[in-house]
Amino acid sequence: AAAAAAAGQAAPAATAPAAVCGAAAAVAQLPAGSAAVLDLLSCDAWLYRDPEGFVQGPFGREDLVIWLETGFFTLDLPVRPGRCHQDRQAAAADDERHDQQLPSWTVLQKLLAAWVMVATFEQHSNSSSSSSRAELVQRLQQLLPDDWF
Repeated sequence: AAAAAAAGQAAPAATAPAAVCGAAAAVAQLPAGSAAVLDLLSCDAWLYRDPEGFVQGPFGREDLVIWLETGFFTLDLPVRPGRCHQDRQAAAADDERHDQQLPSWTVLQKLLAAWVMVATFEQHSNSSSSSSRAELVQRLQQLLPDDWF
């Protein structure tokens, strides 16, 4: 997949599952202190470690899903968020320091599960109670590395 991306070849056109596409709006619904993990989950700059141990990316979350669906990736692929800066100039100035502060690796299967949990929460956020918000945070804490929070 990385070779195809580096060669400028476009990945097959596909739409990522709706559950993968919306964590940011749920930030306001969660208890204080949990916004950091949702910021990471809503990031659209993801790194992965290829089978040879080289870090590839950043790539959008739709790319990861498409490459998984087409068999380029397996669920045990190591992934982590990359730079989530909206301002490219600020990102370039901050590169070295930010690289040292990237969160630890998780596997693609856990990342997909987290995206689905947040999207499900977001779909039901109108009727959700503080206990369901706390339950979401607790489930995310059990699933993802500590330094994502």
